[in-house]
Amino acid sequence: MSHIKHILILILMCCCVLLDNSARLSAAHNSFEIGVSDVNDAYVNACGSYNWGDSTYTQSGIYTHLFTSSDGLDSLVTLHLTIYPLPVATIAGDNYICSDSAITLTAAPATTYLWSTGATTQSISVVSAGLYTLTVTNNYHCAAIASHAVYTYAMDTITLINPVAVCAGDTQAVTIGYDSTMTVVLAGKETSMSVSDTIFLPDGIPCNNSCSYQSPVVFTAFEEGAVVSSPDDILYVKLNMEHSYLGDLYINITCPNGQKADILKYGGIGTSDCLDSIPASSKTWSTADTNVTTGTWLGEAYDVGEDLTVPPCDSSAENNQPGVGWNYCWSDNTTAGYIYASGQGGFIYRAGNAHWVNGYLTIDSSDLAAGTQFYHPDDSFSNLIGCPLNGPWIIEVMDGWNADNGYVFEWELALDPSLLPAISAPVNHMNADGPWITAITDSAFYVAPPTTLTNDTVVSYQLSLYSNVGCAYDTVVYVEINAPTSYTLPVTVFENNLPFELNGYTYDSAGVYVQHLTNENGCDSMLTVELTVLNNIGNVVDSVICEDRLPFVWNGIIFQTAGTDSVTLTAASGVDSIVIMNLITQTPPTLTHISDTVIYNCTSANLWAAGGDLVVWTDASGSLLPGGSTVTVSPSQTTTYYVYAYLLGQDMTLYGYDLSACYVVDSIVVTVVEAPATVLVESACDEYEWFGETLTQTGVYTHMLTNVGGCDSLLELHLWIEETPQLTIQQSENVICPGDSVTLQMVVLNDSSYPHYSRPLVAVGDILCTDSTTIHPEDWPVEGKVARGIVFYVDSTGGHGWAVHLNDESVGTKWCVTASAYNVPNLTDFSDISVAMLDYDGHLNTQKIRNAGTEYRYPAAYVVDFNDGWYIPALGQLNLLFALSPFINNSLQIVGGYPFAMNANIRYWSSTERSTSDVYIMGSDIGFWYGVKNIYNQLRSVCNF
Repeated sequence: MSHIKHILILILMCCCVLLDNSARLSAAHNSFEIGVSDVNDAYVNACGSYNWGDSTYTQSGIYTHLFTSSDGLDSLVTLHLTIYPLPVATIAGDNYICSDSAITLTAAPATTYLWSTGATTQSISVVSAGLYTLTVTNNYHCAAIASHAVYTYAMDTITLINPVAVCAGDTQAVTIGYDSTMTVVLAGKETSMSVSDTIFLPDGIPCNNSCSYQSPVVFTAFEEGAVVSSPDDILYVKLNMEHSYLGDLYINITCPNGQKADILKYGGIGTSDCLDSIPASSKTWSTADTNVTTGTWLGEAYDVGEDLTVPPCDSSAENNQPGVGWNYCWSDNTTAGYIYASGQGGFIYRAGNAHWVNGYLTIDSSDLAAGTQFYHPDDSFSNLIGCPLNGPWIIEVMDGWNADNGYVFEWELALDPSLLPAISAPVNHMNADGPWITAITDSAFYVAPPTTLTNDTVVSYQLSLYSNVGCAYDTVVYVEINAPTSYTLPVTVFENNLPFELNGYTYDSAGVYVQHLTNENGCDSMLTVELTVLNNIGNVVDSVICEDRLPFVWNGIIFQTAGTDSVTLTAASGVDSIVIMNLITQTPPTLTHISDTVIYNCTSANLWAAGGDLVVWTDASGSLLPGGSTVTVSPSQTTTYYVYAYLLGQDMTLYGYDLSACYVVDSIVVTVVEAPATVLVESACDEYEWFGETLTQTGVYTHMLTNVGGCDSLLELHLWIEETPQLTIQQSENVICPGDSVTLQMVVLNDSSYPHYSRPLVAVGDILCTDSTTIHPEDWPVEGKVARGIVFYVDSTGGHGWAVHLNDESVGTKWCVTASAYNVPNLTDFSDISVAMLDYDGHLNTQKIRNAGTEYRYPAAYVVDFNDGWYIPALGQLNLLFALSPFINNSLQIVGGYPFAMNANIRYWSSTERSTSDVYIMGSDIGFWYGVKNIYNQLRSVCNF
């Protein structure tokens, strides 16, 4: 029985809350029989109400309750209950306070008082906004709690309405964006609250009798009864923390009525004393199915790892020191413009949200200021719909597994500030302090700055606006002072031009007149017009000249600029006459035109220019060239041409146009050069095909190879045509006997003499040997001779020219290692392809390229054996080589070389640069074109001989 009694007493002690320190619990045993339960008495004093069994009691009295133990025995307990009244806990006082002032808060009468400030008096004086709490007790030692929020008035932004600038010499109103109907909106209401601390998360082991970090923030500024109606009402939850393993964390937030939302659900699989503290429903994700690498971190932490020698609860241990916390923000808000993490669904544990930091895979931090890298909570904040806005909101962070480390440094909850009630106080009046103030009203002050001030004088005025509760709000308004202007204008007119009108004023005679106008700053402007009237008007001369022809002299008067002047002349009759000169100047036109150019004697040049109203070209004799601004010329020798740009006017007539005297002129030179020539030596039986013509006679023939410029080079063909012999057989007898013989003799019926032309010393297709001699193809091979190249051009000396290498020196190389980084200095850029075709000096080009950089920078220029005389051909040389490829390929086959340009997919580099990024190339499929420097093309070098 004693054991049962002790259980009943323990039940009563656990169920009763005794606010009175003198409250007693006692029991007495009554008589009983076997099978009949114990009967006990309990004496309890309580404040306000008392919960016993399944009932709540608010009145003193004697109550009984039957308790059944685990062994099935009943016990009847009699409760002798005394209920003491609770004290009244109320706070009287203003809710709003002015800056730098104080208000008094007073409690209802009680026995003792304890304020959150530490004061124990019935009234306290407060000077700052905040939530003040009060605990009071009565004579029965019963306690009650009350709270009172105090806010600070704050003025809205003061707006200047009109004007922001005033004029000196006038009295003007400076109107402020408040009047007696405006209000001051209260400030000091918190919708974002945070707690800053350094809290050690103890490696999943309960230290200080707790498995988790919990921290509340308390809101009081919202309307009574206001609740969360949308997940958008919660802007975000932010944690500043570090932790060495994401997979064992559990984070949730609880609102004032106990509703909860999981922010990060536990994902680890280890064991610890705190693992069972995490609800089973919150262990819903794992590292396997969410693609999170084991050891993913938050922030920059120390890591105790598996070192069990480190005391898990010792925050002073080396590996338990605080690391660097990063911000992590969770939000479901769809209207705040946040940018969520790119991982699947925007959840924090996705691998796409992690990167390597100091050797550890770390989850990206949120940027609160920029609103980027926000994360979705595992449970939507819609779970918190219906939560009261006012009251304590609690964050909980739990570490559910051993062998890791972490710290929480700060957490913050932000609610939508638009949920705050609008509370305001009317503006009562305004004061202003500053120079030249003449009057002040509730919404404006009047200033009268003196006329001695200059433009752009800025003056500051100190304003104080007062609300109806007596709070003052100070600000500074800056006013710009502008000054009036005055100007004297002399005007001369002829008598027949009266009346004279200016700015809306009309004058009929000479005199001095004053006009009152408004200047660009809106201030008064006084214009004094000194009007002079001239009689005996002679005539007016208008003259237009180019301004670069100044100074201009007229009748002894020197004009340094455009303007009007007059001279008095005396006629034969003795009557004076005034002649007026109106001198007008024009800015010379800007002239742009083609640069000096070079052409072959077989081609034409297109000359173009632009500028002014009219452009014309003339030759050196001054004869007009037909065509206007663009003309075509075909000079047979180097010639200078002139281009004129005119402005249209009235002074002179040229080529049917009325022109002013304002023009510019420039010249360009067209240099004429002969196209290069080369020699071919061929022989044939009966006939020879020559560029579409069938040749049947021995002789010398020429053909001009053409490019886009009109010509390229002159081919000279030395041709031998020999008729096919016609043969017959003559015999001595037509019939012979067996055993006899007959004589047969061949006779040529069309014997003709072979023309004896002297063969050129060197011709296209000849074989250039290593000893610098040349051998005709039909004479090859020659003992002791080694082929070096094949001749494809012979100059006018007949013994020198160019030869092409027997093989491609590279089947794939870059001209330049990058497309545009390396432009060759001093190497001309040919933007016009017709001019580029005139580039024949590949040797000089290659030298400049090699001088500009290394083999790494310009590979093609170093592929050729430059020291042995080989170089990259210029575009003109490459074009000639392509044109003659049918003639040189036969010789290449004779000496065992590689045919040139027979494959349509092959493009060859030239050494002619088009621009910073492009070089001219040629191929049998595209002809000549240009390509980017850093692509791969083939290279066939040439040499001089």
